[in-house]
Amino acid sequence: GFHCPYKSNWPNCSIPFNAFSLVLISLLKIGLLRDMGTVPLLYPPKDTASFEAFAYEFFAETSYYPSNIGVSPFGRGIYGKFLNGTKYHDRTGKTKFSKRNILTPVFEIYDYESLTAVMYNLHSEKYRAIAIDSVMDAWDSGIRNKSAVTPLVQLVQDPSPRPASLMVFPIAPPNDPDVLVGFIRIVHNWDTILSQAVPSNAKGIDFVVSDNIKMVTFTITDDRTVGFKGSGDVHDRQFN
Repeated sequence: GFHCPYKSNWPNCSIPFNAFSLVLISLLKIGLLRDMGTVPLLYPPKDTASFEAFAYEFFAETSYYPSNIGVSPFGRGIYGKFLNGTKYHDRTGKTKFSKRNILTPVFEIYDYESLTAVMYNLHSEKYRAIAIDSVMDAWDSGIRNKSAVTPLVQLVQDPSPRPASLMVFPIAPPNDPDVLVGFIRIVHNWDTILSQAVPSNAKGIDFVVSDNIKMVTFTITDDRTVGFKGSGDVHDRQFN
């Protein structure tokens, strides 16, 4: 917010990458986080083309990002995914599960293994949208410090099952504190969290993680290596 102190600076707002990464390196390590970054709030169609042009100009000027960042089979642009995994150019933000037609693209990002998530419209997926909508509902009712967490989700950047959770926090410019302009997105992978929950010599332990939507099982092998074992409760029954 402090790099873009007025609502008029948004959604075309970026934090200089050197400053962005300097802060994130410590936070990611302390919090056992996969990634953390900004997600601007766009109201299509008025914001879409302008933000997309701004975003790709920013990527081109930032040496950390590869030249093909944010490029999908259809070309450049904010994307969503069909159930079969095919990407589509999301220009409208329309869904069947939210009253809001908004775009919330993943923008600035630090985790290099997550670069394929850049320009993904978080609000295009049901459970991410529910979290975002809950923050926006609270904001509309005057609650400015509401955050939300998704249930277990599969990240678009992970080709193999690796359950994660996202947290979203509201962003308001310091000089326009009553205007919601975007979100901070924090990514937790459960295998990383669980790897720190046991002694370094532990192995052969199953973890069952559940929320009100989904249940999954992880297993730990050598050297705190935690892997996805399967959907549901598939822990070793001899240790009930």
